[in-house]
Amino acid sequence: MKERILITGGAGFIGLNLTEKLLSKGYLITIIDDLSPQIHGDIPSISSILLNKSVNFIRGSLINRKILRTALKDVSYIFHLAAETGTGQSMYEIAKYINTNSTGTAILLEEIALLNNQIKKIVLASSRSIYGEGAYLCKKCDPQNRLYPISRSTINLNNKKWEHLCSKCNSPLSPIPTKESDNINPISIYASTKHNQEQIMKIFCESFNIDFNILRFQNVYGNGQSLKNPYTGIISIFSNRLRHKKKLLVFEDGKETRDFVHINDVVNSLTICLESLPIKYRIMNIGSGVSTSVYDIAKILKNVFNSSSQIEINNQYRIGDIRHNFADNNLIKELINDFPSVNIENGLLMFGGWVKNQPLNKDLSSEANLEMKNKGLLKNG
Repeated sequence: MKERILITGGAGFIGLNLTEKLLSKGYLITIIDDLSPQIHGDIPSISSILLNKSVNFIRGSLINRKILRTALKDVSYIFHLAAETGTGQSMYEIAKYINTNSTGTAILLEEIALLNNQIKKIVLASSRSIYGEGAYLCKKCDPQNRLYPISRSTINLNNKKWEHLCSKCNSPLSPIPTKESDNINPISIYASTKHNQEQIMKIFCESFNIDFNILRFQNVYGNGQSLKNPYTGIISIFSNRLRHKKKLLVFEDGKETRDFVHINDVVNSLTICLESLPIKYRIMNIGSGVSTSVYDIAKILKNVFNSSSQIEINNQYRIGDIRHNFADNNLIKELINDFPSVNIENGLLMFGGWVKNQPLNKDLSSEANLEMKNKGLLKNG
């Protein structure tokens, strides 16, 4: 008998790509997703993947216990992907993020507890945001010890002092790959909810003797990414602006870096969690292990779209944003030999080719930035 997998938030970017991979392996899939207008638009288009005869698509929220109980019927494995994901937006729509991310997870686990050991494994999609700034070194005065700076002060940011400084010698700190064992320091409401998800998942699964994995994703991108959401996804936001022939607005000095990991590698990391893995792999970073500046992303995308749009470094900053973070991905590389399989240049080339064949969506990024500015969360440096 084929086993059934539940994917919460399965109609989203990662969920649809994961569903396609699992269908190719012969699994039956149940998807629960509320098709949030922020992600899918006011009139969501239904992917052909959701119409597959091996997919049971249920439109609804995890908060609705009746719908959730229907979704859990005959399920053996769960990929818990459903979440609100906008770092900036989370700072003022706090109840929305806690309700979806924390309360939604709590209700899911309560319903699982009623199933008498039906569920074999739960895989949680977490986030690198729980680390905050992640790990650094001071190469000048303390090159051996890992340092974990707190949020940058508004005084420094207002004076365009973007980098973290050593508290001893005042030299700029150097970011290093962040390990799974490094300090946890969420600095946004979104990050706090992801950390909370991890905590309650770990306690619950250990108490009920359910196997689990927690994957801490870096910045995921690739074909299928929402091109409608102006609150998250710098690559999709930049791409949409380029198609509208608008300039690309780069915060701070453009040298802030992120770890961009392609959807193909993310799906491979999720799929391998269906196996029974040793406990050392219970929590894993999923990232390319390479840091890329936001300015470099803008330049690559400009070339991909053969655009004449200008790149404007505007020296603005968002409260809750980090300066640098990239993954130590050695654990997942032990499980997947060719991880990561897609580098940023090839990944953006593939992404751009896909975007060019998508409907042109209205660019709402300026409105989103204005909303944050009016809330006092987007400031001039």
